[in-house]
Amino acid sequence: MTLLYLAIAYMIGIALGGAASNAELIDCTFPAWLWLLPLLLLPFCPLLNRVPVLAGPTLLMRWPPSAGFTPPRPSSQPSPALLAAVALCLLLGIFRYAGRPYSPCWQPSDLAYYNLPAERAFDSDAPQVTISGYVADYPLIKDTKQQIGIAAQSIVIEDVRYAVQGQMRLKTGSHTRYQYGQPLRLRGRLVTPPDFEDFSYRKFLARKGIDSLFYASAITPLNEPNQGKWLYRMLYLIRARGEALLNRLLPEPYAALANGMMLGIEAGIPDTLYEKFNLTGTSHVIVISGSNVSLIAGVLLAFGVRLFGKRRAVYPALFGIGAYALLVGGDA
Repeated sequence: MTLLYLAIAYMIGIALGGAASNAELIDCTFPAWLWLLPLLLLPFCPLLNRVPVLAGPTLLMRWPPSAGFTPPRPSSQPSPALLAAVALCLLLGIFRYAGRPYSPCWQPSDLAYYNLPAERAFDSDAPQVTISGYVADYPLIKDTKQQIGIAAQSIVIEDVRYAVQGQMRLKTGSHTRYQYGQPLRLRGRLVTPPDFEDFSYRKFLARKGIDSLFYASAITPLNEPNQGKWLYRMLYLIRARGEALLNRLLPEPYAALANGMMLGIEAGIPDTLYEKFNLTGTSHVIVISGSNVSLIAGVLLAFGVRLFGKRRAVYPALFGIGAYALLVGGDA
């Protein structure tokens, strides 16, 4: 129940942070790192239960501390540690939203500062920009389209170059396959993701750290060393080879299903087949879930026991689970 209380407090804090932002009680000067303070204090909350003043009255004759007992707290008295943890999680949610709201105040160093309004996405007269960056995630193929995330490093507007930071998403054809870390130069329109009547695509992407959409008229690979983090390069290379192997060994739609179940690549699953899984209530077997993680953990523990012994086998298993989580995309 403790985790449930803390999770509810965190979500309430996010809602309060959103309300404070909408009421303009929080502005752009709010430090983005401030949410780390309650997070760092959270592990020390259990120490409050050891403070005699906070522990409350105890039954000394029944549970004498001199005999080595820990006096129990009356059931009607809430734990000071729990109260402090709930308060910290509440602050954590408020500070987390305030430091990274859905509609922050963009600066010239932010890529989204140069976004066009969403309604100009398909305006042929809208100005185009040139952006240099690299592929920042695992490209996904669906039908004839390829979805790519780009980490921007610079933008050229009217022959003037500005250093920027931020991520954008674009879709292009699948005839040219891109890979994580590949440097690119792109020409096209940079726009704000739209808000629909019953769904905010802007907020959906903002949760993933993406604040811009790009409609490319030209994509040029650069003859430069691959960028990005070496761990992701290695994991995505394994993921790409696994996807290619499954596509070669299995016919469709079985290859797409295997990619979704094993590698977290759901883009290739046909919409009609996905709908059938939804109608039968079995769509959970497609996505990465606890059953997949338990199988990975079981295999790693089996090898770890033989190589390192029972006591140390848990460490390579935990490392393997973390690597697998990153391999399949790191989604919730």
